[in-house]
Amino acid sequence: MARRSSQVVPAPDVAAFLVEHTPTVLLFDLSIPTVPTGTALWPSVSFLTSGVPFVVTTSNKAALESVVGSTDAIELTGTSENLTMVTAAILAAQR
Repeated sequence: MARRSSQVVPAPDVAAFLVEHTPTVLLFDLSIPTVPTGTALWPSVSFLTSGVPFVVTTSNKAALESVVGSTDAIELTGTSENLTMVTAAILAAQR
């Protein structure tokens, strides 16, 4: 059985984290997307992950998409159905 774990990593340390831990999937949460955060992070997500699959969550998908355009981000609503969607996205990204 594979060992599963999670760790919060500040954005500047993502490259070092990837080298050290070789994760199977990354979860990015953009809690309050703003123009500087969204425009700085979004184009670099693929570059930072170096081919590691990722899932993006946000508390305000409309605000995120107003900054970066259409996304596959999952809006967090706090419901059990929402948790199921996030879990399914993580499992799908690992395939």
